[in-house]
Amino acid sequence: MTDNAVRPSAISVFCKEPYRLFFPLGFIYALIGSSHWIWFHLGWTEHYGAAFHGFFQIQGFGTAFAVGFLMTALPRFLETPFARVWELGTALLLSITSTASAVLDYSRTADALFLALFLFVVLFAVRRFHQRKCPPPPEFVYVLSGFIHAIAGAAMILYPPDGLYKLGERMVQQGILLSFIMTFGSYLGVRLLGLHNTRVQTIEIHAGEDNRFSKLKLKVMGFALIALGLFVSFWIEAAGHPVPGRVMRALAVTLQLGVIAGLVRLPRRHFPAVYLLWLSFLFTMAGLWISAVFPAWEPTMNHFTLIGGFGLMILIISMRVTLAHGGFEEYWLKTSAGIVLIGIGTLMALALRICAQFWIEHYIPILAASAICWNIALIAWALCIVPKMAPRYIEE
Repeated sequence: MTDNAVRPSAISVFCKEPYRLFFPLGFIYALIGSSHWIWFHLGWTEHYGAAFHGFFQIQGFGTAFAVGFLMTALPRFLETPFARVWELGTALLLSITSTASAVLDYSRTADALFLALFLFVVLFAVRRFHQRKCPPPPEFVYVLSGFIHAIAGAAMILYPPDGLYKLGERMVQQGILLSFIMTFGSYLGVRLLGLHNTRVQTIEIHAGEDNRFSKLKLKVMGFALIALGLFVSFWIEAAGHPVPGRVMRALAVTLQLGVIAGLVRLPRRHFPAVYLLWLSFLFTMAGLWISAVFPAWEPTMNHFTLIGGFGLMILIISMRVTLAHGGFEEYWLKTSAGIVLIGIGTLMALALRICAQFWIEHYIPILAASAICWNIALIAWALCIVPKMAPRYIEE
Protein backbone atom coordinates (compact mmCIF):
# COMPACT_ATOMS: atom_id res chain seq x y z
CA MET A 1 0.00 0.00 0.00
CA THR A 2 1.23 3.47 -0.79
CA ASP A 3 2.70 5.86 1.74
CA ASN A 4 0.52 8.75 2.95
CA ALA A 5 2.88 11.33 1.42
CA VAL A 6 2.46 9.95 -2.09
CA ARG A 7 -1.07 8.59 -1.86
CA PRO A 8 -3.09 9.44 -5.00
CA SER A 9 -6.38 11.29 -4.78
CA ALA A 10 -9.60 9.33 -4.29
CA ILE A 11 -10.97 10.27 -7.71
CA SER A 12 -7.79 9.12 -9.46
CA VAL A 13 -8.03 5.78 -7.62
CA PHE A 14 -11.68 5.37 -8.63
CA CYS A 15 -10.82 6.15 -12.26
CA LYS A 16 -7.93 3.69 -12.19
CA GLU A 17 -10.05 1.02 -10.49
CA PRO A 18 -13.78 1.59 -11.15
CA TYR A 19 -14.65 -1.67 -9.41
CA ARG A 20 -14.33 0.22 -6.09
CA LEU A 21 -17.59 2.02 -6.93
CA PHE A 22 -19.39 -0.57 -9.06
CA PHE A 23 -18.98 -3.57 -6.73
CA PRO A 24 -20.69 -1.88 -3.73
CA LEU A 25 -23.38 -0.62 -6.11
CA GLY A 26 -23.94 -4.19 -7.32
CA PHE A 27 -24.24 -5.32 -3.69
CA ILE A 28 -27.07 -2.80 -3.13
CA TYR A 29 -28.84 -3.98 -6.30
CA ALA A 30 -28.61 -7.62 -5.18
CA LEU A 31 -30.07 -6.82 -1.76
CA ILE A 32 -33.00 -4.96 -3.34
CA GLY A 33 -33.66 -7.72 -5.87
CA SER A 34 -33.66 -10.62 -3.42
CA SER A 35 -35.37 -8.78 -0.54
CA HIS A 36 -38.46 -8.36 -2.72
CA TRP A 37 -39.50 -11.91 -1.81
CA ILE A 38 -39.10 -11.14 1.90
CA TRP A 39 -41.24 -7.99 1.52
CA PHE A 40 -43.88 -9.93 -0.43
CA HIS A 41 -44.01 -12.72 2.16
CA LEU A 42 -44.38 -10.21 5.02
CA GLY A 43 -47.12 -8.33 3.17
CA TRP A 44 -45.08 -5.15 2.81
CA THR A 45 -45.83 -5.18 -0.91
CA GLU A 46 -48.69 -6.70 -2.87
CA HIS A 47 -46.74 -6.73 -6.12
CA TYR A 48 -45.53 -10.19 -7.24
CA GLY A 49 -42.36 -8.95 -8.93
CA ALA A 50 -40.63 -11.85 -10.66
CA ALA A 51 -39.52 -9.46 -13.43
CA PHE A 52 -38.42 -6.90 -10.82
CA HIS A 53 -36.35 -9.57 -9.04
CA GLY A 54 -34.80 -10.73 -12.31
CA PHE A 55 -33.94 -7.21 -13.44
CA PHE A 56 -32.09 -6.36 -10.24
CA GLN A 57 -30.23 -9.65 -10.04
CA ILE A 58 -29.01 -9.64 -13.66
CA GLN A 59 -29.28 -6.13 -15.11
CA GLY A 60 -28.42 -4.63 -11.73
CA PHE A 61 -26.18 -6.90 -9.65
CA GLY A 62 -24.53 -8.94 -12.39
CA THR A 63 -24.10 -5.99 -14.75
CA ALA A 64 -22.60 -3.68 -12.11
CA PHE A 65 -19.93 -6.24 -11.26
CA ALA A 66 -19.25 -6.97 -14.94
CA VAL A 67 -18.91 -3.27 -15.85
CA GLY A 68 -16.70 -2.57 -12.83
CA PHE A 69 -14.46 -5.50 -13.69
CA LEU A 70 -14.22 -4.65 -17.40
CA MET A 71 -13.53 -0.95 -16.87
CA THR A 72 -10.76 -1.93 -14.46
CA ALA A 73 -9.27 -4.83 -16.41
CA LEU A 74 -9.42 -3.73 -20.06
CA PRO A 75 -7.00 -0.78 -19.72
CA ARG A 76 -4.54 -3.06 -17.93
CA PHE A 77 -4.69 -5.86 -20.48
CA LEU A 78 -4.43 -3.45 -23.41
CA GLU A 79 -1.93 -1.11 -21.68
CA THR A 80 -4.02 2.00 -22.36
CA PRO A 81 -5.15 4.98 -20.25
CA PHE A 82 -7.47 4.25 -17.35
CA ALA A 83 -11.05 5.50 -17.21
CA ARG A 84 -11.50 9.26 -17.34
CA VAL A 85 -13.68 11.06 -14.81
CA TRP A 86 -16.45 11.66 -17.36
CA GLU A 87 -16.39 8.02 -18.45
CA LEU A 88 -16.68 6.76 -14.89
CA GLY A 89 -19.43 9.27 -14.12
CA THR A 90 -21.42 8.43 -17.24
CA ALA A 91 -21.30 4.68 -16.57
CA LEU A 92 -22.38 5.17 -12.95
CA LEU A 93 -25.20 7.54 -13.96
CA LEU A 94 -26.57 5.10 -16.56
CA SER A 95 -26.44 2.20 -14.10
CA ILE A 96 -28.15 4.09 -11.28
CA THR A 97 -30.85 5.67 -13.45
CA SER A 98 -31.60 2.32 -15.08
CA THR A 99 -32.25 0.59 -11.75
CA ALA A 100 -34.05 3.65 -10.33
CA SER A 101 -36.41 3.47 -13.34
CA ALA A 102 -37.11 -0.18 -12.51
CA VAL A 103 -37.97 0.75 -8.91
CA LEU A 104 -40.38 3.40 -10.20
CA ASP A 105 -41.92 0.78 -12.54
CA TYR A 106 -40.73 2.48 -15.73
CA SER A 107 -39.58 -0.82 -17.20
CA ARG A 108 -39.15 0.39 -20.76
CA THR A 109 -37.00 3.31 -19.62
CA ALA A 110 -34.98 0.95 -17.43
CA ASP A 111 -34.28 -1.34 -20.39
CA ALA A 112 -33.39 1.59 -22.64
CA LEU A 113 -30.90 2.92 -20.09
CA PHE A 114 -29.46 -0.59 -19.69
CA LEU A 115 -28.91 -0.68 -23.46
CA ALA A 116 -27.29 2.77 -23.28
CA LEU A 117 -24.97 1.56 -20.50
CA PHE A 118 -23.66 -1.30 -22.59
CA LEU A 119 -23.33 0.84 -25.69
CA PHE A 120 -21.21 3.19 -23.60
CA VAL A 121 -19.05 0.32 -22.24
CA VAL A 122 -18.54 -0.90 -25.81
CA LEU A 123 -17.40 2.61 -26.76
CA PHE A 124 -15.05 2.57 -23.76
CA ALA A 125 -13.60 -0.77 -24.91
CA VAL A 126 -13.30 0.20 -28.60
CA ARG A 127 -11.44 3.42 -27.79
CA ARG A 128 -8.90 1.48 -25.75
CA PHE A 129 -8.60 -1.29 -28.30
CA HIS A 130 -7.54 1.29 -30.90
CA GLN A 131 -5.00 2.73 -28.44
CA ARG A 132 -3.66 -0.65 -27.32
CA LYS A 133 0.03 -1.27 -26.81
CA CYS A 134 -0.53 -4.96 -26.08
CA PRO A 135 -2.92 -7.36 -27.86
CA PRO A 136 -5.65 -8.90 -25.71
CA PRO A 137 -5.59 -12.65 -24.97
CA PRO A 138 -7.56 -14.74 -27.49
CA GLU A 139 -10.11 -15.56 -24.77
CA PHE A 140 -11.28 -11.95 -25.01
CA VAL A 141 -13.33 -13.03 -28.04
CA TYR A 142 -15.95 -13.82 -25.40
CA VAL A 143 -15.95 -10.22 -24.17
CA LEU A 144 -17.13 -9.27 -27.65
CA SER A 145 -19.72 -12.05 -27.39
CA GLY A 146 -20.97 -10.56 -24.12
CA PHE A 147 -21.32 -7.13 -25.72
CA ILE A 148 -23.27 -8.60 -28.65
CA HIS A 149 -25.65 -10.45 -26.32
CA ALA A 150 -26.16 -7.31 -24.21
CA ILE A 151 -26.89 -4.95 -27.09
CA ALA A 152 -28.92 -7.38 -29.21
CA GLY A 153 -30.81 -8.69 -26.18
CA ALA A 154 -31.68 -5.27 -24.78
CA ALA A 155 -32.76 -4.06 -28.22
CA MET A 156 -35.06 -7.06 -28.62
CA ILE A 157 -36.54 -6.52 -25.15
CA LEU A 158 -37.49 -3.03 -26.29
CA TYR A 159 -38.64 -4.21 -29.74
CA PRO A 160 -39.54 -7.92 -29.50
CA PRO A 161 -39.28 -9.78 -32.82
CA ASP A 162 -42.40 -11.67 -33.91
CA GLY A 163 -42.38 -15.41 -33.35
CA LEU A 164 -39.27 -15.47 -31.13
CA TYR A 165 -40.43 -16.02 -27.56
CA LYS A 166 -38.36 -14.22 -24.90
CA LEU A 167 -35.28 -14.06 -27.13
CA GLY A 168 -34.10 -10.72 -25.77
CA GLU A 169 -34.74 -11.69 -22.15
CA ARG A 170 -32.73 -14.92 -22.45
CA MET A 171 -29.78 -13.19 -24.13
CA VAL A 172 -29.65 -10.64 -21.32
CA GLN A 173 -30.35 -13.06 -18.45
CA GLN A 174 -27.82 -15.69 -19.55
CA GLY A 175 -25.84 -14.71 -22.65
CA ILE A 176 -24.02 -11.71 -21.17
CA LEU A 177 -22.67 -13.35 -18.03
CA LEU A 178 -22.03 -16.71 -19.69
CA SER A 179 -19.83 -14.93 -22.24
CA PHE A 180 -17.89 -13.03 -19.57
CA ILE A 181 -17.52 -16.19 -17.47
CA MET A 182 -16.08 -18.00 -20.48
CA THR A 183 -13.52 -15.18 -20.75
CA PHE A 184 -12.66 -15.14 -17.07
CA GLY A 185 -12.71 -18.89 -16.57
CA SER A 186 -10.49 -19.61 -19.57
CA TYR A 187 -7.87 -16.98 -18.77
CA LEU A 188 -7.87 -16.16 -15.06
CA GLY A 189 -9.94 -18.99 -13.60
CA VAL A 190 -7.44 -21.68 -14.56
CA ARG A 191 -4.66 -19.64 -12.94
CA LEU A 192 -6.53 -19.05 -9.70
CA LEU A 193 -7.33 -22.76 -9.47
CA GLY A 194 -3.72 -23.69 -10.26
CA LEU A 195 -4.71 -25.56 -13.44
CA HIS A 196 -2.69 -23.48 -15.91
CA ASN A 197 -0.21 -25.59 -17.88
CA THR A 198 3.03 -23.64 -17.53
CA ARG A 199 4.91 -26.23 -19.60
CA VAL A 200 2.71 -25.51 -22.64
CA GLN A 201 3.21 -21.79 -22.08
CA THR A 202 6.99 -22.24 -22.06
CA ILE A 203 6.91 -24.27 -25.28
CA GLU A 204 4.81 -21.55 -26.98
CA ILE A 205 7.24 -18.84 -25.92
CA HIS A 206 10.14 -20.69 -27.58
CA ALA A 207 8.17 -21.54 -30.70
CA GLY A 208 8.74 -19.59 -33.89
CA GLU A 209 6.85 -16.33 -34.45
CA ASP A 210 4.91 -17.71 -37.44
CA ASN A 211 3.96 -20.83 -35.53
CA ARG A 212 2.73 -18.82 -32.53
CA PHE A 213 0.73 -16.51 -34.79
CA SER A 214 -0.91 -19.50 -36.50
CA LYS A 215 -1.82 -21.01 -33.12
CA LEU A 216 -3.25 -17.68 -32.00
CA LYS A 217 -5.41 -17.42 -35.12
CA LEU A 218 -6.67 -20.97 -34.66
CA LYS A 219 -7.54 -20.23 -31.03
CA VAL A 220 -9.41 -17.07 -31.95
CA MET A 221 -11.32 -18.88 -34.70
CA GLY A 222 -12.18 -21.76 -32.38
CA PHE A 223 -13.39 -19.45 -29.62
CA ALA A 224 -15.40 -17.43 -32.16
CA LEU A 225 -17.18 -20.60 -33.32
CA ILE A 226 -18.06 -21.52 -29.74
CA ALA A 227 -19.32 -17.97 -29.14
CA LEU A 228 -21.43 -18.25 -32.29
CA GLY A 229 -22.89 -21.52 -30.98
CA LEU A 230 -23.83 -19.80 -27.73
CA PHE A 231 -25.48 -16.94 -29.64
CA VAL A 232 -27.40 -19.22 -32.02
CA SER A 233 -28.64 -21.38 -29.12
CA PHE A 234 -30.90 -18.56 -27.94
CA TRP A 235 -32.45 -18.19 -31.40
CA ILE A 236 -33.14 -21.92 -31.63
CA GLU A 237 -34.75 -21.93 -28.18
CA ALA A 238 -36.85 -18.84 -28.92
CA ALA A 239 -38.01 -20.25 -32.26
CA GLY A 240 -39.89 -23.04 -30.47
CA HIS A 241 -37.14 -25.66 -30.00
CA PRO A 242 -36.23 -25.21 -26.33
CA VAL A 243 -34.44 -28.50 -25.68
CA PRO A 244 -32.09 -28.40 -28.74
CA GLY A 245 -31.33 -24.73 -27.99
CA ARG A 246 -30.50 -25.43 -24.34
CA VAL A 247 -28.43 -28.48 -25.23
CA MET A 248 -26.47 -26.40 -27.73
CA ARG A 249 -25.88 -23.73 -25.08
CA ALA A 250 -24.74 -26.29 -22.51
CA LEU A 251 -22.41 -27.86 -25.08
CA ALA A 252 -20.84 -24.50 -25.99
CA VAL A 253 -20.20 -23.51 -22.37
CA THR A 254 -19.02 -26.99 -21.33
CA LEU A 255 -16.69 -27.22 -24.32
CA GLN A 256 -15.01 -23.96 -23.33
CA LEU A 257 -15.01 -24.19 -19.55
CA GLY A 258 -14.94 -27.93 -19.01
CA VAL A 259 -12.90 -29.27 -21.94
CA ILE A 260 -10.66 -26.46 -23.20
CA ALA A 261 -10.08 -24.67 -19.88
CA GLY A 262 -10.30 -27.94 -17.93
CA LEU A 263 -12.21 -26.43 -15.02
CA VAL A 264 -13.87 -29.74 -14.18
CA ARG A 265 -10.55 -30.88 -12.72
CA LEU A 266 -9.96 -30.55 -8.99
CA PRO A 267 -8.11 -27.35 -8.05
CA ARG A 268 -4.41 -27.65 -7.29
CA ARG A 269 -4.60 -24.76 -4.83
CA HIS A 270 -6.31 -25.84 -1.65
CA PHE A 271 -7.97 -22.76 -0.16
CA PRO A 272 -11.68 -22.34 0.71
CA ALA A 273 -12.17 -19.44 -1.72
CA VAL A 274 -10.60 -21.45 -4.53
CA TYR A 275 -12.93 -24.40 -3.93
CA LEU A 276 -15.96 -22.09 -3.92
CA LEU A 277 -14.81 -20.59 -7.21
CA TRP A 278 -14.39 -24.09 -8.65
CA LEU A 279 -17.89 -25.05 -7.46
CA SER A 280 -19.32 -21.97 -9.17
CA PHE A 281 -17.88 -23.11 -12.52
CA LEU A 282 -19.38 -26.58 -12.00
CA PHE A 283 -22.79 -25.14 -11.06
CA THR A 284 -22.74 -22.90 -14.13
CA MET A 285 -22.29 -25.89 -16.45
CA ALA A 286 -24.51 -28.27 -14.48
CA GLY A 287 -27.39 -25.78 -14.38
CA LEU A 288 -27.41 -25.50 -18.17
CA TRP A 289 -27.55 -29.28 -18.59
CA ILE A 290 -30.22 -29.77 -15.92
CA SER A 291 -32.39 -27.09 -17.56
CA ALA A 292 -32.08 -28.92 -20.87
CA VAL A 293 -32.82 -32.37 -19.42
CA PHE A 294 -35.82 -31.20 -17.35
CA PRO A 295 -37.47 -28.62 -19.64
CA ALA A 296 -40.70 -28.50 -17.61
CA TRP A 297 -38.72 -27.31 -14.58
CA GLU A 298 -36.39 -25.01 -16.49
CA PRO A 299 -37.28 -21.74 -14.66
CA THR A 300 -36.38 -23.36 -11.33
CA MET A 301 -33.42 -25.44 -12.49
CA ASN A 302 -31.90 -22.34 -14.08
CA HIS A 303 -31.05 -21.24 -10.54
CA PHE A 304 -28.22 -23.79 -10.42
CA THR A 305 -26.58 -21.50 -12.97
CA LEU A 306 -27.96 -18.21 -11.64
CA ILE A 307 -27.32 -18.64 -7.88
CA GLY A 308 -24.71 -21.39 -7.60
CA GLY A 309 -22.92 -20.26 -10.76
CA PHE A 310 -23.29 -16.54 -11.43
CA GLY A 311 -24.00 -15.41 -7.86
CA LEU A 312 -21.28 -17.36 -6.09
CA MET A 313 -18.73 -16.67 -8.83
CA ILE A 314 -19.34 -12.92 -8.76
CA LEU A 315 -18.80 -12.78 -5.00
CA ILE A 316 -15.59 -14.81 -5.12
CA ILE A 317 -14.11 -13.07 -8.18
CA SER A 318 -14.86 -9.64 -6.75
CA MET A 319 -13.26 -10.71 -3.49
CA ARG A 320 -10.13 -11.78 -5.36
CA VAL A 321 -9.98 -8.51 -7.33
CA THR A 322 -10.39 -6.39 -4.20
CA LEU A 323 -7.81 -8.29 -2.15
CA ALA A 324 -5.24 -8.26 -4.95
CA HIS A 325 -5.65 -4.56 -5.78
CA GLY A 326 -5.77 -3.45 -2.15
CA GLY A 327 -2.67 -5.28 -0.97
CA PHE A 328 -4.55 -7.87 1.12
CA GLU A 329 -3.20 -10.95 -0.63
CA GLU A 330 -2.92 -12.96 2.58
CA TYR A 331 -6.69 -12.85 3.13
CA TRP A 332 -7.25 -14.90 -0.03
CA LEU A 333 -5.51 -17.83 1.64
CA LYS A 334 -7.47 -17.74 4.91
CA THR A 335 -10.52 -19.65 6.12
CA SER A 336 -12.39 -16.60 7.42
CA ALA A 337 -15.90 -16.45 8.89
CA GLY A 338 -16.84 -14.29 5.92
CA ILE A 339 -15.87 -16.85 3.28
CA VAL A 340 -17.66 -19.61 5.23
CA LEU A 341 -20.86 -17.54 5.40
CA ILE A 342 -20.62 -16.69 1.70
CA GLY A 343 -20.37 -20.38 0.84
CA ILE A 344 -23.05 -21.64 3.22
CA GLY A 345 -25.43 -18.74 2.52
CA THR A 346 -25.21 -19.19 -1.25
CA LEU A 347 -25.60 -22.97 -1.18
CA MET A 348 -28.55 -22.76 1.23
CA ALA A 349 -30.18 -20.11 -0.96
CA LEU A 350 -29.82 -22.44 -3.96
CA ALA A 351 -31.14 -25.49 -2.08
CA LEU A 352 -34.19 -23.61 -0.80
CA ARG A 353 -34.95 -22.13 -4.22
CA ILE A 354 -34.97 -25.64 -5.72
CA CYS A 355 -37.11 -26.96 -2.84
CA ALA A 356 -39.73 -24.28 -3.49
CA GLN A 357 -40.56 -26.07 -6.76
CA PHE A 358 -41.63 -29.19 -4.84
CA TRP A 359 -43.54 -27.52 -1.95
CA ILE A 360 -45.85 -25.27 -3.92
CA GLU A 361 -48.12 -24.76 -0.90
CA HIS A 362 -45.19 -23.04 0.85
CA TYR A 363 -43.72 -21.47 -2.29
CA ILE A 364 -43.50 -17.82 -1.17
CA PRO A 365 -42.23 -18.55 2.40
CA ILE A 366 -39.49 -20.78 0.95
CA LEU A 367 -38.55 -18.07 -1.57
CA ALA A 368 -38.32 -15.63 1.34
CA ALA A 369 -36.09 -18.06 3.26
CA SER A 370 -33.90 -18.47 0.19
CA ALA A 371 -33.64 -14.67 -0.09
CA ILE A 372 -32.60 -14.42 3.57
CA CYS A 373 -29.80 -16.94 3.01
CA TRP A 374 -28.60 -15.08 -0.10
CA ASN A 375 -28.70 -11.80 1.83
CA ILE A 376 -26.57 -13.36 4.58
CA ALA A 377 -23.97 -14.29 1.94
CA LEU A 378 -24.14 -10.76 0.48
CA ILE A 379 -23.79 -9.04 3.86
CA ALA A 380 -20.89 -11.32 4.86
CA TRP A 381 -19.18 -10.40 1.57
CA ALA A 382 -19.81 -6.69 2.13
CA LEU A 383 -18.51 -6.68 5.70
CA CYS A 384 -15.32 -8.45 4.62
CA ILE A 385 -14.64 -6.73 1.33
CA VAL A 386 -16.28 -3.30 0.97
CA PRO A 387 -14.08 -1.59 3.63
CA LYS A 388 -11.02 -2.80 1.69
CA MET A 389 -12.25 -0.92 -1.39
CA ALA A 390 -11.51 2.44 0.23
CA PRO A 391 -9.14 4.54 -1.93
CA ARG A 392 -6.45 4.51 0.77
CA TYR A 393 -5.91 0.80 0.08
CA ILE A 394 -4.12 0.62 -3.24
CA GLU A 395 -1.32 -1.71 -4.25
CA GLU A 396 1.21 -0.03 -6.56
